[in-house]
Amino acid sequence: MDSNNYDTLLQAGGVWTAADPDGSGTTWSPGSGGNCQRTLFVCEKPSNPNNWVFTQYISKNVTTLSNMSIFVNVTVRFSTCNPSCPKSLNIFYFKVNSPVALPNTSNFSLLSTIIGTTTVVFDAVISFNIKPDEAGFYIALQDRGSCTNLNRVKVYYYQCPAQQVGLTLYPLTPASTKQNSPVLVTASCVTGSANLSSLYLQCDNYGAWNGSANCSCNIGYRPMGSSCTGCGAGQWLDAKNLTCSPCPGNCSLDLVMTSICPCLDGYFRASMEGPDVGCTSPPTVPNNLMITSITNTSISLMWEKPDVIGRDDYYFAVKYRTDSSLKFITAFKVIDKSNVIAYTLHNLTSYTSYEISVTAVNGVSDQDWYNDCIRTATITAATLEGVPGVIDIAVIGQYVVWQRPIFPNGLIIGYSLQVVAGSQSRQIITVNATTFIYQVPSTNILSGGGNTYVQVSAQTNAGNGEWSIPQLLKLPLPECTTSQTSALLSFTSNFAVSFPSKSSTSPTSQPMEENGIQQNMMQIYLGVATGVIFAVVGAITAGVFVTVYIVRRDYKRKKLELAMANASASRKTDKIDESPL
Repeated sequence: MDSNNYDTLLQAGGVWTAADPDGSGTTWSPGSGGNCQRTLFVCEKPSNPNNWVFTQYISKNVTTLSNMSIFVNVTVRFSTCNPSCPKSLNIFYFKVNSPVALPNTSNFSLLSTIIGTTTVVFDAVISFNIKPDEAGFYIALQDRGSCTNLNRVKVYYYQCPAQQVGLTLYPLTPASTKQNSPVLVTASCVTGSANLSSLYLQCDNYGAWNGSANCSCNIGYRPMGSSCTGCGAGQWLDAKNLTCSPCPGNCSLDLVMTSICPCLDGYFRASMEGPDVGCTSPPTVPNNLMITSITNTSISLMWEKPDVIGRDDYYFAVKYRTDSSLKFITAFKVIDKSNVIAYTLHNLTSYTSYEISVTAVNGVSDQDWYNDCIRTATITAATLEGVPGVIDIAVIGQYVVWQRPIFPNGLIIGYSLQVVAGSQSRQIITVNATTFIYQVPSTNILSGGGNTYVQVSAQTNAGNGEWSIPQLLKLPLPECTTSQTSALLSFTSNFAVSFPSKSSTSPTSQPMEENGIQQNMMQIYLGVATGVIFAVVGAITAGVFVTVYIVRRDYKRKKLELAMANASASRKTDKIDESPL
């Protein structure tokens, strides 16, 4: 409020009110002539003058959560009077939330007393605080017998202005009521933007901003003057050149103000692809997976390209597992762009059932891996019988014992023994599949300085397997004692245990026929009884021999298993790229 802004203060239509509590009939009055109507004058010399003048109701007109300082600037000149009179003026204020008809002087609080010493015009600046819940106030001036010219009354407060700097909005903020204690303020950003650094500012005691805050447009928005605008529906904002471009294929067209158009359900972008690349889908299941040929170590497949490829970077993942495996143990990457794809799995185990799967894969399949099952074709096939693996044998005198081969590769139908007596003769003896011990006739064994060797091989419908390592047969054989006979019978019984054999389609267990074992035991017993079995070897020697044999057998078995595990199952052709996944 500034009294100089009003043409009339006390006359008709004036905004101020004068009061004469002492009833003398003399109080404040307008100045004389022209612009002097904006000034007030009082000069009364009774014994106890009391002259008041009140401003209009002054509304705070600002919302703040903290106290604010109200400043009152009074410009006054005291005149010389005879006899002498005081050169002073009292300033009061009255805080109230709404205007009243005529303020009661008892409600006013003394703000300050202006005391002059000369007739020179001077300014007095005083202040008081007003709380957030106080809406307005009155200012009053009291004369107690001076001759005073009131030239101007100005009521004001300091505030930091509301303004926009770039994309940052500074709020209207009343200045601090405490000296050298600025008000901390948080600026804000225009719609579509965010701060790059701190948004804290300071509003000092005199309404000046200190500090700075910076905002920039969010992703998907671009600066347009003092605001940020985004692209419309079906468009995305290119952050490099700040232009709007149509969404590429298979994208949602619903979003606005975006930097990338999201993919539709079932479509994806590869990790290295940007927003300008359209979305693609994983391939569908390969068609018409079938078996074209089978051998004892290989299975040949053929399938047709899926109906939907989705992308050019597709390939096929071929996996297989045996019936006894819970997980697929091998996977190959097959790259073939033909409409019909052929592939052969090699180095398989004979007489074994396999579950084989073919999955179509492309550059976005990894983002939808949980649906691989619906993109996978499976088929089951079994390899044919093959010749059995090598078997281990042991020889005690003229008796040969053996076990079923570690890798039967089919249904064992019998065993063959090859007896080689020096360079003179070679004899092949065939026994049934339930026989695991055989006594070589003495007539087939060279005596004296000659050496006779024996070998054993297993037989399936595919043929005979590899001969075992030759073992030496010796004569003469002295008679056995009772204890030696018992030891030999115990050794042969423990050695000739039953091992699994295969049915026509899958591995089963085939126990040794009890009658065959008993017959072989009887042959041993009769041989011992007639003095054919030697006595030199004895029970202790037989135990040592069996221990050495079992250690050597286990070593060979592990060596064969390791060789099978390291066998390559890949085949290189001109049009198919196959490599382990």
